[in-house]
Amino acid sequence: MQNSTAFFFILLRLAKKLMPIALLATIALGCEQLANSEPSFVGKPGTTVDPIGELQRSTSRQSAVYLRGRAISTAPFAQGGAYLVRDRTGEIWVIAEQNLPNPGDEVAIAGQVEYRSIAIEGQEFGELYVRELEQFKPKK
Repeated sequence: MQNSTAFFFILLRLAKKLMPIALLATIALGCEQLANSEPSFVGKPGTTVDPIGELQRSTSRQSAVYLRGRAISTAPFAQGGAYLVRDRTGEIWVIAEQNLPNPGDEVAIAGQVEYRSIAIEGQEFGELYVRELEQFKPKK
């Protein structure tokens, strides 16, 4: 009986010493997961932002993507144009039929991933891009 009581107190002391370490580890893991998760998309509640880097690794077309980032440069056309969007994971060109953002503007869009095949002398130089379907006002 005395041995089990002593053993219990040893475990209790050990737990008290390990508790702060376990708590810090739990907080650190939670913060890491929060930092790596994408925020909810501003235009459609319950929808998350698609990281641009993941779009570029995927070869399949998706029905809709939601992007949020900064416009880096623009290329106006006779009607509409294109702009380069960058987030923390990569960058991609967006084709738009409406007004283009200014370089440096925060953008939030819904779009369709498309691929344009460009074959030159048997080599593929195609480009993945997004056709803008809708613009949203990004949260500050």
